[in-house]
Amino acid sequence: MRAIRIMCPNEKCRLELVIHQGCQGQFVKCAGCGRKFLAPPAEPPRASKADRQRKVGKNSEELLGAAVPVVRDSGMGATSIA
Repeated sequence: MRAIRIMCPNEKCRLELVIHQGCQGQFVKCAGCGRKFLAPPAEPPRASKADRQRKVGKNSEELLGAAVPVVRDSGMGATSIA
């Protein structure tokens, strides 16, 4: 596991702590002041730029398809919305 650097939230201490990645989202104890606090949770992995562009493109097409009604000429001057 990787080591993560965090800072004690106690304003009088502010000691930089090194915790194991598995401790993220759990209570940890500062070695300097003894305060117990919740270590920040792990951040979700970031999507690559290509993945983000594909997602935006796909959602845009779905939204446009749903938002734009199709008007059809059903003959004799009448129109219908599909």
